[in-house]
Amino acid sequence: MEPQASTIPLKVLLVEDSEDDAFLLMRELRKGGYRPEYRRVDCLIDIESALSESWDLVLSDYSLPGFTALDVLQLLQDSTLDLPFIVVSGAVGEETVINTIHAGAHNYIMKNNLARLNSAVERELGEAEGRRQRRRAELALQQSEEHFRQLAGNIDGVLWLIDLDEARMIYVNPGFEQIWERSATTLFHALDEFLEFVHPEDYDRIESVLMEKGWVGLNEEYRIQRPDGSERWLATHSFPIRDESGRIYRCAGLTSDVTARKQAEQEREKLFRALEQTADMVMITNRDAVIEYVNAAFEDVTGYGRQEVTGKRPNILSSGIQDPDFFTRMWRALSNGLPFTDLFINRRKDGDLYYEAKTITPVRDEHGDVTHFVATGKDVTRRLGRQESLQHLVGRDALTGLGNRLLFVERLSKGLLSARRANESLAVMCIGIDLSGLLGEAQMEELGERLLIAAAHRIKKNLDRAEGLARLKREQFAAVISGLDDSAELELLAQRLIDAFSEPVEADGYQLFLTLSVGISVFPHDGAETEPLIRHAETAMQHTRATERAGYGFFNSGMSFSRGEKPLSS
Repeated sequence: MEPQASTIPLKVLLVEDSEDDAFLLMRELRKGGYRPEYRRVDCLIDIESALSESWDLVLSDYSLPGFTALDVLQLLQDSTLDLPFIVVSGAVGEETVINTIHAGAHNYIMKNNLARLNSAVERELGEAEGRRQRRRAELALQQSEEHFRQLAGNIDGVLWLIDLDEARMIYVNPGFEQIWERSATTLFHALDEFLEFVHPEDYDRIESVLMEKGWVGLNEEYRIQRPDGSERWLATHSFPIRDESGRIYRCAGLTSDVTARKQAEQEREKLFRALEQTADMVMITNRDAVIEYVNAAFEDVTGYGRQEVTGKRPNILSSGIQDPDFFTRMWRALSNGLPFTDLFINRRKDGDLYYEAKTITPVRDEHGDVTHFVATGKDVTRRLGRQESLQHLVGRDALTGLGNRLLFVERLSKGLLSARRANESLAVMCIGIDLSGLLGEAQMEELGERLLIAAAHRIKKNLDRAEGLARLKREQFAAVISGLDDSAELELLAQRLIDAFSEPVEADGYQLFLTLSVGISVFPHDGAETEPLIRHAETAMQHTRATERAGYGFFNSGMSFSRGEKPLSS
């Protein structure tokens, strides 16, 4: 059965001077199932011009007016076109056929045997496609190799390839010489030279890995020494390359210089050790004030373990004592990117209070945005306790344990500040004790201090509303009375105090009656500052002693107030 005609398109450049022969050739191609589209040319100029077009096949007679198939072959070769070239000619000598094939013709068909034409065309078209595929594969391989070289040359590290069968390095990119500062030819000559570059402290470990696992198991971090003695940290990751049977025959690897990372890790480790070992408490929170880290000092002081507070907020330490304004000020400063320093009153896990001198500092990223807060603090509970003890000693009367004049002035100043804010009255009560004439001079030398101690105790007991009770002089005491409604309250307090001394005071077996003189000055009527109020109360006390010896009186400018007169409205 003849093949179906005109099914395969075929573009043919036909070098032929005979139209009859051209007709016969095209008819034969159609019989073979081709649908030829052809151009007949019969001079070299037309052939050269036609080669600029796209053709599938060249059919050429051998002898043409003025040239031969060998001239056509030369034109084709000069154009670097790889087209099937078949010579279709009349009878020629065997030597001519051989020379034509050697010149590059792919086949030679006799015109009196065109039955061979289609099989020859099919074979030559197939071989031409095979050549084109091989060239494409070779070009792709060349491009791939070139891309690989470009890629490998630009990799930030060392890319290497080892032939395991021959234990030979077959490729190393330029990164080797940059990192090792040595020529790569050393490794090509002897792969074992690699170990000579490894740092002595890492040598045994890397040698052991290579002995046990081979190059495909070299996934390690290690140090090398450069020729100048400097060190670099490297990280090598290798992977096997298998052949079609699955056998590992090559090993590829990538080595990176991780010196900067190692140095950063060492710096972080140093910082972490410093944070862990510092005596100051350290807390780090994220920008939402969630705790991410606390150090050992924090655990020691607060009693909370790291796991107990991580993920929680710092208010786990809140004592509830500091007012909301304190934390409003704190967050106002932190929100503006400013550090905040103050004394925090916190509570330990066991419920005890402690005082922490703390600084909270915002931490910013490279864009200037706050990402974390770092709080560092000292437990100053003991120090404050010592200060309070010292202040107690400085502000206390050594004989009676009451406040002295210094402490009294401080308490009166605070009382005046509160009275001004609340628009309230405040009184200073000056209490004088007259020990003269009770006993002889020698006896009073020994007994006087014991009497004053006992008197101080009785005054304190009966002036429970007093603030800042103090001993101003040897036989003179004073108290601040606030929160007054009217003078009647002061009178009741003063009379109660005087009545308390209607009973004798005992000391060293003696029972003695002490005489009290009480003077009272009132803010703001008698003065707006501490010293005038104290002075006026003393004046009122002295006036009372001079006129009545025992009793109380209110101050006025002429000291004309008698007992019971009131400068305050009722």
